[in-house]
Amino acid sequence: MNYSVQDLRDNLSEKILNLGINREFLNNPAYKAVLDEIDNLIGQLNMFEQVNNIMVESNGNSISFKFVGSDATNYYTEISKNDDNSFKCSQITEKKPYLDANGDYVKEKTFVEEIATLNDNGFIELVNNGSIINNTASSGVCNNMSWAEKKTYTDKGIMQVREYIGFPKSELNESYDRVNSATALYFSKAAFNGNLGNLYDTRTILRRDKFDTARIYVENKNNDIKYSTIIPLNQEHGLRDMTMIGGYDSYPTEIVIKPLSPEEITAIISKEPDLKIQEGLKEYAVGRENYYYSSLDDPYFIYQQLGNNQNITR
Repeated sequence: MNYSVQDLRDNLSEKILNLGINREFLNNPAYKAVLDEIDNLIGQLNMFEQVNNIMVESNGNSISFKFVGSDATNYYTEISKNDDNSFKCSQITEKKPYLDANGDYVKEKTFVEEIATLNDNGFIELVNNGSIINNTASSGVCNNMSWAEKKTYTDKGIMQVREYIGFPKSELNESYDRVNSATALYFSKAAFNGNLGNLYDTRTILRRDKFDTARIYVENKNNDIKYSTIIPLNQEHGLRDMTMIGGYDSYPTEIVIKPLSPEEITAIISKEPDLKIQEGLKEYAVGRENYYYSSLDDPYFIYQQLGNNQNITR
């Protein structure tokens, strides 16, 4: 069965379910978060008006499409079933070879995959693995810059844990033309199985504390920074996901989170349109009206910036 990429985006849930995955995915509101991630991957491609003309191929266990962009970039996307409780979206993008600022001939390719897994407890785990590989004609060395991110959603559809790991640039043993996704994504795929030790250069963990707060741990080896505290979550787009106010680039040492009245808690939770997500947020709101946090009193607070000889722990 063939259909357009536009049809795929318009009916993404149906197309994925037709691969034969467990329909229990539908019982978790976080399934929409998975669909959003995959749709964003597809939407980032430079298809423009071609979206209605690029055809998707379906063979039962996978759906895929490929095309060449107006800038001669090659794109390939595939959504496939791993097993009844897991599926993934893989994407490969290869730029047209170009000259860098030094006049060197560069080849570059990006590998990305989103893997969604439904666990026995009804939780959904969403893992993003990514890698950019490139080489220059003068060196022949194939460089690899890779990363991995894991998001865990409860059975009520709210994000419980979010972890990001970035790896330093490394050299692959294979030539650029021989590298495949297994090679390029080796570090990404192994990021969360505990076998890589401390080979990463950046790591960020967010773990939900209350419905509107999370414990954050940051380790940035490039800037010699370690940081751990509890932060208020950004409420602008709802509290299903966990995002920081102002992003991850600032490290305040004085944070105060005050109690909320029951009316304030109810008003914040009611902004979330999905009733099941509201239930999940209510579970994390227990005790919030008496909750008070000050980083100055937090025995687990950490701020270390070795380059500036700053070290605050409690």
